[in-house]
Amino acid sequence: MADLWNDLKIKIREILITISKLSKYHQISIINFSDAAITECKYKDPNTFDVKTLTFLNGGTSFEKAFAKAYELLNDQQPFLFLPLKKFKKQILFFMSDGRDEIPIKQINRLKLINFEFYAITFLADDPVMKNICTELGGKMQFAENPEKYKKLCIEILENSSIVPKK
Repeated sequence: MADLWNDLKIKIREILITISKLSKYHQISIINFSDAAITECKYKDPNTFDVKTLTFLNGGTSFEKAFAKAYELLNDQQPFLFLPLKKFKKQILFFMSDGRDEIPIKQINRLKLINFEFYAITFLADDPVMKNICTELGGKMQFAENPEKYKKLCIEILENSSIVPKK
């Protein structure tokens, strides 16, 4: 598992480099979760975040705690939507999991009130719970069999999303 984690951190760094090339105004937040959820970085420039600091959390899978933390971050950004610069005009939530859990109904219902795009990338080929969550949030789910595929999917989503200014 340590090798997979290290490879994933390398791919996350490559994704952050891509984000910074797409627009100089992007900020990222990373929530890491297992049976607990922690915010690894909050509203950082993708160029300044050091992925080496990401913590490997050993434990179970708690979608409830992960989505509760996501709600905190996304909701915290909402007041900024009305500023003239509109720094947080569009928000994207990438949800990646290699575990299974129940649908966190309360957290999903709260997230429905926030304007964001939801993408789930799972390392489990068939995940009916994640499919249901995507349906509830109007999101898309894709399967990544390895960290390289995860990176490719994230970059493809970013390049085709509405957060990237069209030329």
